Amino acid sequence: MTLFSIVNTTEFMRGYPATIDYILNRKNKKYDLFVFDPIYTKKYSPFLTAIDDWLPEYIEWYSEGASEQTSKYKGHWYSLPTFQKYKVMYSNLDYLKKYNMSIPLTWNEFIDTAEYILEKEHNLYNNTMLVGYNGFFPKNENSVCSLYEFVYSFRDEKSSPFPHFDSETAYEALEKLVEVKNRVSSNDLFLADETHNLGLLFTESIIFISLWDGFAHPSYKMTVLPGKKPGISGSALSSLNIGIPNFIDKKNKEASIQVLKFINSKEAQKKILKDFNLYSAIPSLYEDDNDEICKVRDCQFARNVQGIDRPIFQFDNYEVFSTKVIEILDGVLFHDKPIKEAITELDNISRFHKFSINDGSYSLVLMIISITLLGLLILTPIVLFIPALRKYFLIFSVYSWLIFIIGLLMILSTVFTYLGELKSSTCLERQVLLTLGYTLILIPALFKLAVNFPKINKYSDWIHNNKYIFIAIIIGIESFLNLFYLIFPMKIRELVMNKNEKNFSKCSFHTGGLVIAWIQIIIKLVLYILIDLLIFLEWNIRKIFYSTRVILLFITINELFFIVFIILKHMSISTFNVYYTLEISLIITIIFINYIYMFVIRLFHKKLGAIKDEEKLINSLLKFNNMPSNISSNMTSNVDQEKLTETKTGISNSTSTSKQNSSISSKILIYHYATESFK
Repeated sequence: MTLFSIVNTTEFMRGYPATIDYILNRKNKKYDLFVFDPIYTKKYSPFLTAIDDWLPEYIEWYSEGASEQTSKYKGHWYSLPTFQKYKVMYSNLDYLKKYNMSIPLTWNEFIDTAEYILEKEHNLYNNTMLVGYNGFFPKNENSVCSLYEFVYSFRDEKSSPFPHFDSETAYEALEKLVEVKNRVSSNDLFLADETHNLGLLFTESIIFISLWDGFAHPSYKMTVLPGKKPGISGSALSSLNIGIPNFIDKKNKEASIQVLKFINSKEAQKKILKDFNLYSAIPSLYEDDNDEICKVRDCQFARNVQGIDRPIFQFDNYEVFSTKVIEILDGVLFHDKPIKEAITELDNISRFHKFSINDGSYSLVLMIISITLLGLLILTPIVLFIPALRKYFLIFSVYSWLIFIIGLLMILSTVFTYLGELKSSTCLERQVLLTLGYTLILIPALFKLAVNFPKINKYSDWIHNNKYIFIAIIIGIESFLNLFYLIFPMKIRELVMNKNEKNFSKCSFHTGGLVIAWIQIIIKLVLYILIDLLIFLEWNIRKIFYSTRVILLFITINELFFIVFIILKHMSISTFNVYYTLEISLIITIIFINYIYMFVIRLFHKKLGAIKDEEKLINSLLKFNNMPSNISSNMTSNVDQEKLTETKTGISNSTSTSKQNSSISSKILIYHYATESFK
């Protein structure tokens, strides 16, 4: 066994983890067991063996205590603690007895007790060397531990979870912490390191002191820290965990399991308790006050301690988070930073924020609009089956309209995938809904144009005669591509921001998934280009004259939105509110404009008597084609007879000569100016 410690490792806090990183990443089989600080459990978990099935009985023992907070990640146990350390309070019994006072159970009692003793000692004995409390907020990891246990001690019930930093509870706790420092301590005491604090302990120069357990002194009694209420407290956790690499040989792994069984057995843990003045993480060892263990260790403390660990599983790089917390604490404790500002900064960095209707008025408005649009889309198909209104929607068949509406519903539904915790499955759901939804809204236009090609051909005939197969093929291709996301699962990309911005997560692609995504984008672009080309070629076909103009504006709108959406997806947006607001707003805008243009305008346009305005619009469009025409009220083109004859002659002549030497451009112009389908 090679032991890395502060004695033989340069810059231990950075050197030791770096050494383990190097060994694990290289999958060096030289070591069969690793002892490490549990703050690295998340980081090392891909390289460690999940021991749930190997040691079920042991897992049951340790599950009764606080070990899950340090050893269990994503439902699996990757290590076991060799021992357990707690942050505690040592109370000076001599001074408490002298003034007939007891160990305080609440922070208010704590302040009153310390203040009373300090005042009496100073006034009666001029004892200026005595100090009240150390706080234990040096500029290192101990500050983070002290903060988390203090806030945890302000929860309402024992079973209550750690309060979010944006809660009133956290604000109240930080406010009380500042009060404690100002009334019974000082900046210098709060900043003092462990060595200085031990000096205060052993010289009996402090009434209450917060340190790690394990320091014995006859004048001091070790207890849990006070809380907001009696019986509620908090104690930071620390340990050294032992884990087994998952890449070593089976024989070595089985041998390592036996070592783990020995070290973490109840017998071995009892020996650690008795011989090394440490606590075990197995709660059942402290149940019997008559047991030999309780004669050498404080079992009542072990039963009453309410452990809380730091958020070690929330970040890939916990050290970055820790550094930010220490910086924020430095501001609020020693440089008069407003508590509200500090609380906001702590909340920003302490968790990955989820989009919620509680985030502000803007998020509530977005959700209300989305739900309203959802309701309108669900009710819209009713309009298609009302005979008096059906005439306003003749550009597509009822079946095509239903496909279009389903597509809009699928795109709109992605808005709700932004709510709550972001998971890989949520990202997959969003990707599938978006890609299929975009495909579905293009199908009606593509089918309409494909079956009305100017030149009669077998492909258009086949599509016309096999409508459902044609649609199924397009949907099938998109669905087939989406299946690849099961092979290349979506990933969660965590954006760790500075203290002024909220941490949040984004969906990210596996390398293979990114290739599939770009294939889907290219297919959509090809469909847009194909529809644009068909619109140009069929611009003057009489029976779809009005439809082509409606489709043109529809496609133009969606092409622009599609390009904007791709750009937005590839922008590096690192602000929580901006990211969610932009993405959701764009989706809502896409649905809203499509709904207004394809349904509302269709329904009310003619009722408002705007036919002449529409005719003027179409006449204006036709001028760009150098094709003079007058538009009749039924939206058909009465082309000047001379021009029509000229066009037909051109078609006939061009058709005959194209067999010999026909250019692509001349064919395109022939199709473009054709008013009817021809052979």
